[in-house]
Amino acid sequence: MCLTVYRRIILEDKMRAIATVCLSGDLRTKLEAIARAGFDGVEIFENDLLSFDGSPEEVSELCRRLKLKIVVFQPFRDFEAMPDPQRSRNLKRAERKFDLMEQLGTDFLLVCSNVSPQTIDDMDRAVADLRERCFPGQGRFPLKAFMSELAKTGYDGPLSLEIFSDAFRAVPTEVTALDGLRSLILLENLVEDGPWASHIPPAPGYNGIHFIEFTLDEESAAPLGEFIDALGFRHVGRHRSKNVELWKQGDIHLVLNFETDSFAHTFRLLHGTSVCAVGFRVDDVEKLLARAKAFKARTLRSQVGEGEMEIPALRGIEGSLVYLVDDEATADRQWRSDFELFDQESRNEAGLTRVDHLSYVLPATQLLSWQLFHRTVFGFDAEAEHETVDPRGMMTSQAVNSPDGSIRLPLTISQAQDTVSGRFLNEFRGGVQQIAFASQDIFATVDEVQARGLPLLRIPGNYFEILDRRGGYNQFGQANTGIRLAAQAAQR
Repeated sequence: MCLTVYRRIILEDKMRAIATVCLSGDLRTKLEAIARAGFDGVEIFENDLLSFDGSPEEVSELCRRLKLKIVVFQPFRDFEAMPDPQRSRNLKRAERKFDLMEQLGTDFLLVCSNVSPQTIDDMDRAVADLRERCFPGQGRFPLKAFMSELAKTGYDGPLSLEIFSDAFRAVPTEVTALDGLRSLILLENLVEDGPWASHIPPAPGYNGIHFIEFTLDEESAAPLGEFIDALGFRHVGRHRSKNVELWKQGDIHLVLNFETDSFAHTFRLLHGTSVCAVGFRVDDVEKLLARAKAFKARTLRSQVGEGEMEIPALRGIEGSLVYLVDDEATADRQWRSDFELFDQESRNEAGLTRVDHLSYVLPATQLLSWQLFHRTVFGFDAEAEHETVDPRGMMTSQAVNSPDGSIRLPLTISQAQDTVSGRFLNEFRGGVQQIAFASQDIFATVDEVQARGLPLLRIPGNYFEILDRRGGYNQFGQANTGIRLAAQAAQR
């Protein structure tokens, strides 16, 4: 990560800026994406300028039309502490750069430290380290402490981003630009009374996942219905005006959407039978919507039928929806207004109580982006990354959780195409790959679902012989993931 700050004596205006080297594409594409994302300024990377089919004045005019201020031309390498004749040549080189900067309309030149090849013994290691750089908020750097110290210096000028990353160059330009802007907004508001703070609303309180919505057709309805029935769910309602069913167990609600003229249908065409939406319980929907707007999240107001309750939503992973449901709606008002309810008595269930976590599979290039999305928009915390051995390759997971732990979302990637997550990505283009339910008595639940005829994954007996059975476990099955993946691979 490189965060650039500028002397206040030269630049008085506060602004958000990003270097063109952070993004993929040609210079024009980069500048247009940066402007659409909402940045005020831009650092022009020399290689982008050299490959531009036009003059520096044309770049300056393009930035003017896009309302972008060129704050820096960069980089100027290997300048200081050089012996003659290199020193004389460097001074002449600097004069040419100044002429070019004048044509661009900027008076700032970023001079990189002069680092000789002898400084680092292992150049391959140095290159590998640089490739892992990311935007602030996507890594583990103590950002709040850094920004607090920066504020103490009295600096209140622009903040800008410069990240050289192979991963960023593999991501669509618009996505990287938006991630960069979210990163800067996060930085600006880490110090509440800091000079950059813009009074972003704090994250609301959360109270778990209210519902999970599946999109499916009539052909897939029977097997899914049989499966969730064997899990102990009961069909408790039918939508008043749509081909949608409601199933329930404990505090878990499953919505089965068969509509053919809807968002769910469009999602099904791309992803097949899948989870197209989830509902988060929040104690202040309007506060979260204001926070989402500040962090440039896409909101959606869906079509509402007569007597139907309107529930705002945000665009989530792979274009799925995250509905925001307040306390009043979660107290059955949503279901009673939208559904004809029946069989409300809790009976013949299997002891499942709530959604413990949802695991998403992502393309490898999207992990940092969606981690930052949940951290900024929802105010979630990001856990450390974990690597898991699949019989056919490695998988990497990182969980993003609400501060109270009631919503937990492990995000998983894999470079190998034949791992469980790799196959899921190839077949369904990513999304929710695993749903974990909590049980009040796991042994009673297993006995009940087996009695109902639910087929369970066959786990080798050796695993249970050495299993360390401890109470109070609150993670994601990391300790036994390798065993589970091996069992799944064996039953393909």
